[in-house]
Amino acid sequence: MTYQTWRQRTLGLMGALMLDAILGIALTTVINFDPSKPSTVQDVFLVLHILIAVGIIVGGIIQLVLSIRKRVLRLPITIGFISSLLAFGAGGISADNGNSVAVFIMAVCFIIALAAYGYSQTQLSNRLSTVSVEHQ
Repeated sequence: MTYQTWRQRTLGLMGALMLDAILGIALTTVINFDPSKPSTVQDVFLVLHILIAVGIIVGGIIQLVLSIRKRVLRLPITIGFISSLLAFGAGGISADNGNSVAVFIMAVCFIIALAAYGYSQTQLSNRLSTVSVEHQ
Protein backbone atom coordinates (compact mmCIF):
# COMPACT_ATOMS: atom_id res chain seq x y z
CA MET A 1 0.00 0.00 0.00
CA THR A 2 1.28 3.44 -0.90
CA TYR A 3 1.46 6.42 1.43
CA GLN A 4 -1.11 8.10 -0.83
CA THR A 5 -3.68 5.33 -0.25
CA TRP A 6 -2.91 5.26 3.46
CA ARG A 7 -3.27 9.04 3.62
CA GLN A 8 -6.65 8.86 1.86
CA ARG A 9 -7.88 6.27 4.36
CA THR A 10 -6.77 8.47 7.25
CA LEU A 11 -8.60 11.39 5.67
CA GLY A 12 -11.68 9.17 5.36
CA LEU A 13 -11.45 8.33 9.07
CA MET A 14 -11.25 12.01 9.91
CA GLY A 15 -14.29 12.75 7.74
CA ALA A 16 -16.24 9.94 9.42
CA LEU A 17 -15.26 11.27 12.85
CA MET A 18 -16.51 14.74 11.91
CA LEU A 19 -19.78 13.41 10.49
CA ASP A 20 -20.29 11.28 13.60
CA ALA A 21 -19.61 14.32 15.79
CA ILE A 22 -22.28 16.29 13.93
CA LEU A 23 -24.77 13.47 14.47
CA GLY A 24 -23.79 13.26 18.15
CA ILE A 25 -24.17 17.01 18.61
CA ALA A 26 -27.58 16.87 16.91
CA LEU A 27 -28.61 14.01 19.19
CA THR A 28 -27.68 15.84 22.37
CA THR A 29 -28.78 19.37 21.46
CA VAL A 30 -31.42 19.49 18.72
CA ILE A 31 -33.09 16.11 19.30
CA ASN A 32 -32.49 16.09 23.07
CA PHE A 33 -31.76 12.37 23.22
CA ASP A 34 -33.56 10.65 26.09
CA PRO A 35 -33.29 6.84 26.29
CA SER A 36 -36.46 6.69 28.40
CA LYS A 37 -38.54 8.40 25.68
CA PRO A 38 -37.95 6.59 22.37
CA SER A 39 -38.91 8.34 19.14
CA THR A 40 -38.41 7.54 15.47
CA VAL A 41 -36.23 10.59 14.78
CA GLN A 42 -34.09 9.90 17.83
CA ASP A 43 -33.73 6.23 16.85
CA VAL A 44 -32.76 7.05 13.23
CA PHE A 45 -30.06 9.50 14.35
CA LEU A 46 -28.80 7.07 16.98
CA VAL A 47 -28.58 4.16 14.50
CA LEU A 48 -26.69 6.34 11.98
CA HIS A 49 -24.39 7.54 14.77
CA ILE A 50 -23.66 3.93 15.79
CA LEU A 51 -23.15 2.69 12.21
CA ILE A 52 -20.63 5.44 11.48
CA ALA A 53 -18.90 4.71 14.81
CA VAL A 54 -18.59 1.03 13.86
CA GLY A 55 -17.07 2.13 10.53
CA ILE A 56 -14.59 4.30 12.43
CA ILE A 57 -13.60 1.33 14.60
CA VAL A 58 -13.13 -0.91 11.54
CA GLY A 59 -11.13 1.81 9.76
CA GLY A 60 -9.08 2.32 12.92
CA ILE A 61 -8.24 -1.39 13.05
CA ILE A 62 -7.07 -1.26 9.42
CA GLN A 63 -4.91 1.81 10.12
CA LEU A 64 -3.50 0.21 13.27
CA VAL A 65 -2.53 -2.98 11.44
CA LEU A 66 -0.89 -0.94 8.66
CA SER A 67 1.05 1.20 11.12
CA ILE A 68 2.33 -1.88 12.95
CA ARG A 69 3.30 -3.65 9.72
CA LYS A 70 5.01 -0.60 8.22
CA ARG A 71 6.46 0.49 11.57
CA VAL A 72 5.26 4.00 10.88
CA LEU A 73 3.15 6.30 13.06
CA ARG A 74 2.36 3.56 15.55
CA LEU A 75 1.83 5.90 18.51
CA PRO A 76 -0.61 8.41 16.96
CA ILE A 77 -2.56 5.70 15.14
CA THR A 78 -2.78 3.68 18.38
CA ILE A 79 -3.92 6.77 20.28
CA GLY A 80 -6.55 7.46 17.62
CA PHE A 81 -7.82 3.89 17.71
CA ILE A 82 -7.95 3.63 21.51
CA SER A 83 -9.67 7.01 21.73
CA SER A 84 -12.24 5.85 19.18
CA LEU A 85 -12.88 2.69 21.22
CA LEU A 86 -13.26 4.71 24.42
CA ALA A 87 -15.65 7.12 22.68
CA PHE A 88 -17.68 4.14 21.43
CA GLY A 89 -17.84 2.67 24.94
CA ALA A 90 -18.83 6.00 26.49
CA GLY A 91 -21.48 6.37 23.80
CA GLY A 92 -22.90 2.99 24.74
CA ILE A 93 -23.18 4.08 28.37
CA SER A 94 -24.79 7.36 27.32
CA ALA A 95 -27.29 5.65 25.01
CA ASP A 96 -28.18 3.22 27.78
CA ASN A 97 -28.96 5.73 30.52
CA GLY A 98 -28.41 9.27 29.17
CA ASN A 99 -25.38 9.87 31.42
CA SER A 100 -24.05 13.36 30.67
CA VAL A 101 -20.56 12.50 31.98
CA ALA A 102 -20.40 9.69 29.40
CA VAL A 103 -21.36 12.21 26.70
CA PHE A 104 -18.51 14.46 27.85
CA ILE A 105 -16.03 11.55 27.84
CA MET A 106 -17.22 10.57 24.36
CA ALA A 107 -16.62 14.13 23.12
CA VAL A 108 -13.14 14.35 24.68
CA CYS A 109 -12.15 10.98 23.22
CA PHE A 110 -13.46 12.13 19.83
CA ILE A 111 -11.26 15.24 19.98
CA ILE A 112 -8.21 13.14 20.90
CA ALA A 113 -8.91 10.68 18.06
CA LEU A 114 -9.37 13.49 15.55
CA ALA A 115 -6.13 15.15 16.69
CA ALA A 116 -4.20 11.86 16.52
CA TYR A 117 -5.49 11.00 13.05
CA GLY A 118 -4.93 14.62 11.96
CA TYR A 119 -1.32 14.41 13.10
CA SER A 120 -0.97 11.12 11.22
CA GLN A 121 -2.47 12.75 8.13
CA THR A 122 0.11 15.54 8.29
CA GLN A 123 2.99 13.10 8.75
CA LEU A 124 1.78 10.91 5.86
CA SER A 125 1.51 14.01 3.65
CA ASN A 126 5.07 14.98 4.60
CA ARG A 127 6.33 11.46 3.81
CA LEU A 128 4.46 11.51 0.52
CA SER A 129 5.98 14.84 -0.50
CA THR A 130 9.46 13.61 0.55
CA VAL A 131 9.05 10.44 -1.53
CA SER A 132 7.83 12.51 -4.52
CA VAL A 133 10.81 14.86 -4.29
CA GLU A 134 13.28 11.95 -4.01
CA HIS A 135 11.90 10.29 -7.17
CA GLN A 136 12.16 13.42 -9.33
